Amino acid sequence: MSSAVHASSFTGLPRPGNLQIRFLTIGGAYVDVVGQGEHFKNRWECHGCKDRSRFPEEDYLFSIRENANGHATVCRATTDRTDKNLDAACATTASEISRADGKASLLLAFNGAVLAGLASLADKPLPVPARIIGALAIAALGLAAVLLLAVVCPRIEGEDRASFPYWAQLDEDAIAASMARDTRTARVRVLSLFAVTKFRQLRQAIYLTRAALALLALAALSAAL
Repeated sequence: MSSAVHASSFTGLPRPGNLQIRFLTIGGAYVDVVGQGEHFKNRWECHGCKDRSRFPEEDYLFSIRENANGHATVCRATTDRTDKNLDAACATTASEISRADGKASLLLAFNGAVLAGLASLADKPLPVPARIIGALAIAALGLAAVLLLAVVCPRIEGEDRASFPYWAQLDEDAIAASMARDTRTARVRVLSLFAVTKFRQLRQAIYLTRAALALLALAALSAAL
């Protein structure tokens, strides 16, 4: 069974310029096959146990492919966890941003429904204290809605240098050059800032919504007296 990782889709360890194939060992390390192609000199090297092919000048790609894959299927050496941790951090921050957007959308719909209900009471004869308290509740809901809109507002600055807003600013050559760099650390930093900002705004909107609900309950109580 082959354990090959397509070279063009790999975003972890730096890619050698003459990388042909990258295999994944059972220990989580990588075995790189480098060289000039099918009928030229090629060699393999394991990034886990540091083993490598002995006679690279004799290893055609069809032969060294089997040798490298065979090593990958039995090698249990581990490697630096930085790559996996960076991949996990990128995935985690992206999922947290999605969670914040989802929560903000639900709360925005709830606040909109409450505001719509309050609008239907605008022409009702209510005591002055109830109207004042109700106006404060409407103001709190309005501020919460503004914060929630800020949460779901798209970020298209391209500060992470690894997403479509950044690529849209580049020409074809610059895009190709950017693909050779590992931008995961920048992506984690920018996405983390986005996530923290979104959750802070979401928390403030929740506090305002709670205050608005408490004011509405107080307004209802004062209207009933």
